[in-house]
Amino acid sequence: MEAKILVVEDDALTREMLERLLTLKGYDAESACNGEEGWEKFRTAEHKYNLILVDLRMPKLSGTDLIARINKVAPDVPKIIISGQGDMDDALTAIQQDVFFYVKKPIQDMGEFYHIIDRGLEKDRLIRENRRYQGELKRANQKLRNAVKKRTDELLRIKNRLNFFFETANRIQREKDVQKKLDMTAQALREVKMFRRVIVPLGGDEGIITALGKVGLRDEDIELLLKQPTLTKAVRDKLLVDNFLISQSYLIPEEAGIFSEIPSRVLPGSSPKKKQQWQSNDLFIIPMKRRDGRIMGYLSADDPFDGKRPNLETVQILEEFISHVALSIEQILLEAELEKSEREYRNLIENVSDTIFSIDAEGRFTFINQRGTEVIGYSREEILGKNFLDLVVEKHRAEMNQAFHRLLKGEMATRDMPLYHKDGSVRIVTVVSHPLMENGAVVGGFGMAHD
Repeated sequence: MEAKILVVEDDALTREMLERLLTLKGYDAESACNGEEGWEKFRTAEHKYNLILVDLRMPKLSGTDLIARINKVAPDVPKIIISGQGDMDDALTAIQQDVFFYVKKPIQDMGEFYHIIDRGLEKDRLIRENRRYQGELKRANQKLRNAVKKRTDELLRIKNRLNFFFETANRIQREKDVQKKLDMTAQALREVKMFRRVIVPLGGDEGIITALGKVGLRDEDIELLLKQPTLTKAVRDKLLVDNFLISQSYLIPEEAGIFSEIPSRVLPGSSPKKKQQWQSNDLFIIPMKRRDGRIMGYLSADDPFDGKRPNLETVQILEEFISHVALSIEQILLEAELEKSEREYRNLIENVSDTIFSIDAEGRFTFINQRGTEVIGYSREEILGKNFLDLVVEKHRAEMNQAFHRLLKGEMATRDMPLYHKDGSVRIVTVVSHPLMENGAVVGGFGMAHD
């Protein structure tokens, strides 16, 4: 589905231009001519918007008030402010409302504009994926609980196995290291006395193993697995077919005669034992799938304790367990992707052309971006914790101190401020400051400075 973007702008020429530019890029763009119309479109939209562009100064309902309304019902929707050169004060007010970014009018650099749009949509995508994951994880937990309840009246061995796998799945979910998750998964099947030898590898279509959980393997077995591709796409096309399907897993029996066609074993065979149903060249595989159906890895087990091939009941129990593990591992990967997105957003802040800063109630710097360190000549380590008045030219310090105390009373202001550069020269910067609120109280200030 195309990304859906709402443009709320009272200037007809700007509104039509933005809608046309977004449509040309393949987005599903809609527009509103004022805040009230924007609110109605947002409130009644059949498909939710992925991104909102809002002008600040509009009749009927201002952009700031519109954002406040939207935040009450959909705080996660990324919002981008489009403001004129004189709207810096309003932009800073909107930043406190968790706005993703702001763009000055008129738009000069279309490449940068589209980049900001793409980053906002990327943030929306990651948030929606994470929200979907949380729902799926809850449903998986509930499904596992239902399975435990359903089987409480059955054989004690089956009940104990279900309880064991449920508890292990929760421990695996809490574990943050992927390698440990895989090892815990493999060890669980041996601990519950189902299989003596288990591998749980992760990898792509090439069959190269990127991480391997294991139990019961010799060193030479592990070396063989890591050197030779295992479940490549070509191998999967031979193995993972309907003829060998049991529930959503695959049992490829030795008598199928397909083993000799496979270039490398998924799991090296155990020694054959007389009169046992499980044969040394049997292959048992449970695919580990992402939510979109792609295979991210698999579980392969050999040498069962009872010497029998797994039945449907055993396979379904293991599938529930492996499904839970797969969701848990995918959560780690998704969190890493979200963390990467946050780093990229911070990189944008660090590379804007204006200084961005924050100070505490004592006037000490708590944050300054890279541009700010370049303007005053001090490194970040030197400036953090330093009182801003120490940088102000002496004859202006009393005036700036009074302005700072008004800031602590909630006053927002724009003023020119003469600052000492580290080399002793004086730099005049235009500072737009705003009170920093926490739990309804002013705890400092933040703002932007242009030199």
